[in-house]
Amino acid sequence: MSFDEAHEEEKKERTLVLAEETWLHARQVGHAVNGKALLKGIDAEFAPKTMTAILSPSAAAGKTLLKTLSGRAPGETRGEVFASGRRLRKSKTSYVPEDDVHYERLTVKQMLSYSALLRCPKAWTHDDKMDKVDEIIQLLGVGRVAEG
Repeated sequence: MSFDEAHEEEKKERTLVLAEETWLHARQVGHAVNGKALLKGIDAEFAPKTMTAILSPSAAAGKTLLKTLSGRAPGETRGEVFASGRRLRKSKTSYVPEDDVHYERLTVKQMLSYSALLRCPKAWTHDDKMDKVDEIIQLLGVGRVAEG
């Protein structure tokens, strides 16, 4: 399979998951660093098209949960995370951290473009990255405000 075919296949897979009414499920998620358990047996469900607040005794616990669910927490992780019944891999998930940089004078499209240019694979062309930005704008339903 050529790079272009693999890229198209990955795009279809990602679009299929996003196009559905995607539910995120976590089962018995745990996380430990240097043998110290930071999370134990967390079960969670995140409904599509909703905002979910994560309340925890400390900000660190909420951040650890998000990093663990997205597969980006250092250390040992246990449990399973699913999107609409499909087990997720680290490369298929992401979240926007509270300390992510957003410039108030940029439009939605400019901010997403900026992020895409920094975060999308280097093998993607500029047009591929901008196509992804347009796809995200469409999926979020913010097309009429994307340009400011």
